[in-house]
Amino acid sequence: MGATYGLASLMMALIPPQIRGLRLPDFAWVPAFAGPILLAAVTVSSHASGSGLLATTADWVHLLAAAVWIGGLASLLVIMRGVGPPERARLASRLVPRVSRVAGISLGVLIVTGFYSTWLNFSTLGAFVSTAYGRTLLLKLLLVVPLTALGAFSHFVLRPRIAATTAASRSALLRQLVQVVTGEVGLGAAVPLAVAVLTITPPARVSLPAVPQPRLILAGLADDIRVRLTITPALPGWNRLEVVATEERTGDRPRGAPVPAADEVGRGLRSQAHLGRPPGRGTLGRLDVTTAFPLRLGEQPARAADSAAVALLNQAGQEMTGVGTWRQVEQITDGAGNVVVTRYELSRPHRVRFQTAEGIEGVIIGAERHRRSDSGPWQQDVLPQPFSAFGPELYMIGADLVVLGRQARCSTEMCQVVLWEAPVRSAALTGWIGLVTRRVHELLMVRPHTL
Repeated sequence: MGATYGLASLMMALIPPQIRGLRLPDFAWVPAFAGPILLAAVTVSSHASGSGLLATTADWVHLLAAAVWIGGLASLLVIMRGVGPPERARLASRLVPRVSRVAGISLGVLIVTGFYSTWLNFSTLGAFVSTAYGRTLLLKLLLVVPLTALGAFSHFVLRPRIAATTAASRSALLRQLVQVVTGEVGLGAAVPLAVAVLTITPPARVSLPAVPQPRLILAGLADDIRVRLTITPALPGWNRLEVVATEERTGDRPRGAPVPAADEVGRGLRSQAHLGRPPGRGTLGRLDVTTAFPLRLGEQPARAADSAAVALLNQAGQEMTGVGTWRQVEQITDGAGNVVVTRYELSRPHRVRFQTAEGIEGVIIGAERHRRSDSGPWQQDVLPQPFSAFGPELYMIGADLVVLGRQARCSTEMCQVVLWEAPVRSAALTGWIGLVTRRVHELLMVRPHTL
């Protein structure tokens, strides 16, 4: 739009005077009126026009100040070059102080409006180098800095020298002044080129690199299959679920090779799903191999404890207290794709045998511990405190907000899912309790910063 108005103005200035017999009135006020209007046409086609009235006005004032500054210097240069040395000295004494004063005011306006525009278009300082808009603006500033330096040299150095010298020795200083003004006009003419590029470049606030979305990566092992479930953005609402299954150890396949059947599972789960429900259980399978993930995102709606759920949880706690020996498998995943799997054989009151997926195994009896790595020699040490064997009943002490979930098939019987909160909401737990035996078959727990 600005180019259209500019071309129209140029045609109106050049064509009518060439028409024979056409007498044009002398409207001295037209240039002073048409200039700001033309600059307003440029402003309404700029990025500032989409940011409100204040931003549009600031951009127009910025352009007006630049036009007055550079236009005044160009006019001064044309006048100084068009007269001889005697007349140049007389005109310089009258025009240079005025042009210098106007240039100083224009520079102040440019600084204020420029800072406002920068604050409006840049959300971070890094956008100056990470976006095309920021780099172009830096180029513009690199042109403005020497332009300002030349103006300061002219105002603070040449002007006092010219005023302090006699007319006979003023000629050399006036030639130097013309050279300095020529440099200012040359740099000032280059600035609009950078402005033109800024006009067609998306602002930094809309062209910043996309901020990486937060992800939650849960990992689990089922026999020799490692499964990673990636949830993006891991916030209440719509999330993208992606499953990757790899085989850890097998005779014919290398460690970490993708599992074809598990890939089918992954493709089936690469979809949109709505999260934000209470902790639950999801299974991912390859043939008869399954693994489960705890999942709890966002705040849950307020709920009251269910008396039937409380009774079932108390019964499960009493039943598990009476169990003298049991086996359990513990999987801990940190939300970044790492998982630690440990298998335990426990016997009350103070015996445990454990083995991790990394090949570390050990036996603890009271305070005496024996352990080894990768079938190496056994090493013995003494714990600071004797070991005590506790089962799932430990996590049921002080249970709060206990509610029933769905029913699901466990290994040997149907189970009732029960959900509860640990004291002071330090953890959220989900247990699978047998409907016949009242024993806990599986327990999932989510703790702050730990899954």
